[in-house]
Amino acid sequence: NVNSLGNKFLTVNELIRDKKFDALAISESRHLSSDDVGLLRSMPLGYRIFDAPRKLSNVSKLTGPPGGGVVVILIDFLKSTLIDMNFTPKTFEFLCVRISPNMTTNINMIIMYRPGSSPVTGAFFDEFRQLLEFLTIFRGHIIILGDVNVHLEDPHDVHTASFMFLLSSFGFKQ
Repeated sequence: NVNSLGNKFLTVNELIRDKKFDALAISESRHLSSDDVGLLRSMPLGYRIFDAPRKLSNVSKLTGPPGGGVVVILIDFLKSTLIDMNFTPKTFEFLCVRISPNMTTNINMIIMYRPGSSPVTGAFFDEFRQLLEFLTIFRGHIIILGDVNVHLEDPHDVHTASFMFLLSSFGFKQ
């Protein structure tokens, strides 16, 4: 969770270059369009961006600057495709990118963000279950990344238990 690329784009760019990352997933980028200057400047030369900007309809002028937005920055030589899952949840944002590093391997990377300012509800778990159901048809590896703002460090928390149950029901591990 970068909590805005607007003032951290140089740090992100340098991190990718210095650590020689092939991929970086970012939640809460706080960008509102794919033309955002901070977003574009966070991408080193030789990389490309897949993004899902925060929708303006989700931004309230009364609550301060917008949160949300998810990004995947990938090195150009990796064959990759944005996967349109034809699913728009109301309780979280997500982006799905398929990376094919060779002819026989697919890595399906899902980056998601659920605002911590919103309570964890049954609707979130219903929509997360729907996302997991969609993912069952994917071939290859599945990696779910991001910030769901559920206190996973507390195994006794009711929301943690529900989240972990859903993951395990679909064969995923935290």
